[in-house]
Amino acid sequence: MKAKSLATGKQSVAATQAAQDSPLRVLSLLPGATDTVRALGAANLLIGRTHECDWTELQTLPIVTSDKLGDMPPADLDAAMAACGGALPTLGWCGGGIALLDQGLSPYRTDVEQLVMLRPDVILTQMQGLGPDLTPDHYQSPLEQLLGYMPTVVQLEALEMEGVWRDMRSISEALKLGREGLEKISSERGRERGVLRTCHLSILCLPSLCNAYHHGTLSTLTMCVGLLPPSPVAIST
Repeated sequence: MKAKSLATGKQSVAATQAAQDSPLRVLSLLPGATDTVRALGAANLLIGRTHECDWTELQTLPIVTSDKLGDMPPADLDAAMAACGGALPTLGWCGGGIALLDQGLSPYRTDVEQLVMLRPDVILTQMQGLGPDLTPDHYQSPLEQLLGYMPTVVQLEALEMEGVWRDMRSISEALKLGREGLEKISSERGRERGVLRTCHLSILCLPSLCNAYHHGTLSTLTMCVGLLPPSPVAIST
């Protein structure tokens, strides 16, 4: 009996060690997050992507998002997105669970069934509608119920350039990249400073470029800055 108990204990320790040694399973629900993971040299950790992620080497990954509203004029789209966001707290209050995850876990519709099948350790996203009436707990509770465990959810919320770097550090930490991740971030920041010096830009606010970060790529962000006129300008809304 004692020998059997020892054997069971060893198997449990071995299983725990194997789980710890396995690569993290990272699900990206934002194109900008996907590109940040790639910029950090950790694309091999990705197990799923958005329908807008277009890197050639990632096309075989399962798609976990789709358009929430379809094609419509920008003005109508903004109003429709605002209406959707306004409805999310109600789903949170009434325990909407799957519906809340479907409509609000990312800016797109999230395929909750696919998410459950992929069993991510880390989810990179931008939860919608957060505020006094809707908190991350409203999302995390149904997520934990569906998965049977609580993954690490990294909420990306940059509204200016410094926020981009904070988000990048948050992703690096969640992916446990350590010194290598910090070195990659330092390298990207060096590229940004070089572009700004070359273009002689005085940038006060970059909401449109940060939108490119969330819905495009980190490299697109730098490229956008590089394409601005090479004369002193101040960008603001």
